[in-house]
Amino acid sequence: MKIRITSILALLLALALCVGLAACAKTEKQEENLTYGFALEEDLEETEELDANPDQDIDRATEPILQNVMTRLDGQPVRSDAYLYREMLSDNYKQAYDLIRAGIAEGKKEIYLTVPVAKADIKTVYRSVYYDSPDLFWMEGGYSYAYNNYGNVTKVVPKYNALGSDIAGNRAAFESALSAALADMWSLPDATAKVKYAHDYLTSTIDYDYNAVYNQTAYSAVVNRKSVCAGYSRAFQYMMQKMDIRCGFIAGTCVTSSGSGGHAWNIVELDGEFYAMDVTWDDPIGASAGKFYYNYFNVTDASIAANHIRSDVSGKLPAAVGTAKTFAAAFGGNQYGTDFDAVQGALPAGYGEASTVLIGGVEKPDDVTDNPYLP
Repeated sequence: MKIRITSILALLLALALCVGLAACAKTEKQEENLTYGFALEEDLEETEELDANPDQDIDRATEPILQNVMTRLDGQPVRSDAYLYREMLSDNYKQAYDLIRAGIAEGKKEIYLTVPVAKADIKTVYRSVYYDSPDLFWMEGGYSYAYNNYGNVTKVVPKYNALGSDIAGNRAAFESALSAALADMWSLPDATAKVKYAHDYLTSTIDYDYNAVYNQTAYSAVVNRKSVCAGYSRAFQYMMQKMDIRCGFIAGTCVTSSGSGGHAWNIVELDGEFYAMDVTWDDPIGASAGKFYYNYFNVTDASIAANHIRSDVSGKLPAAVGTAKTFAAAFGGNQYGTDFDAVQGALPAGYGEASTVLIGGVEKPDDVTDNPYLP
């Protein structure tokens, strides 16, 4: 009996030792099992209805429509071409964009258009505002609109999240949460250093969380510090806009070993060239706290084309082809990160081919022959 008990104890000790070694091995290999988050869940649903007075034309603007823009950290307006999706619209549709953006900034429930926009094009105009405006974090992608018998949109009814119930208070909380970081960024000597600061700040302060509230907004990343790819990307876009650095929000699809789905990342312009930036994937799930990764910092579209596919609209933004400001070129190499799965791939046709599309005022449905973006 004593011998049997001794044998059992020895067996239990051996099992405990094996479990302990397995736990150590898991800890040592933790960084081999990092995963990449993708959770772009855009509510771009639109509903339409015929205007209550369908034979009435829109009430034309009698005064110039001013562009609604953010201010830089020094209080001056950002550059007029800071809004990359707006830049691809015709002059007429830019005015409609400005009306919608200004109305949402005030939290208006209904926005009446004073320039003609064909019902076939309102989705593109509205989506342009949505993608360009991380500061309007109470705005959602869904909306409704009314149109008249001429096929022109008469009014837009935006959809807001709960943050829209106190725009002033939530905007103050948002700006306060970033004030110190933006002040530090503003003092840096050049734009590339500011880009790196924003990248490092966001990857070190945000926890990736599929269940984060308002996770499609910059607010979730900046104030709550829990978000998904959309929040990371919009927060980065906002920080760039405050520095007067041109930056675009990219909506698309990502492909990983665990599947594919909606994803968001950015492009940023430095010295006249655009670079791709995926702050989310430089903060992989399971990474050690305090460790920085730069695998998706200022890269080209081609270098991530195998796992980052732009949507049709985002594909019209400028191509990311810059190489002079990669992490290796600007800061001497990827000294912290591990190259996970960034691979060379072929670019889909049509990347970076956008230019201003000249569309005049649309009066009747049979005059609608063009899309606001290039085909």
